[in-house]
Amino acid sequence: ILDKDLSPVSAYQRAMSPAGPFVAVQETVMLFHGPTEAGLDFTILADAFESSKALSLFGPTNGITSYRPTPVTVHGGDAARAIRASLGLTGGRSVKAALILIRSRATVELVVVASPATVPIPAGQIQGLAAAAASRAAAGLKV
Repeated sequence: ILDKDLSPVSAYQRAMSPAGPFVAVQETVMLFHGPTEAGLDFTILADAFESSKALSLFGPTNGITSYRPTPVTVHGGDAARAIRASLGLTGGRSVKAALILIRSRATVELVVVASPATVPIPAGQIQGLAAAAASRAAAGLKV
């Protein structure tokens, strides 16, 4: 079954701030009708997040004025992609962010972390977050 608008069957979201070494962490887990639908959604989201044109693709973005993504190699689940980005905000402020997407069977998990502009998010930290998300998906989602 392929839902024409690619809406998940259900979605769960949690946010924490502060969150350990990060200013904020947001995690969203989306359950789709099946792996094909989840894979299509995963690919669309990952391609969009990796594009420097992501702001125009997603529309109004809560004060984000610029977006400069750089891909980071990650592994986990059936498919995994991640980016590290510099975000410009209204008022001249900026932050560093990482966006991690993991697909495991019929689910897609998006983890977003943010830190002050002066605190880089190392690739190893992003890879560790991806591994943890993939491990949770494999252990906790019986689809």
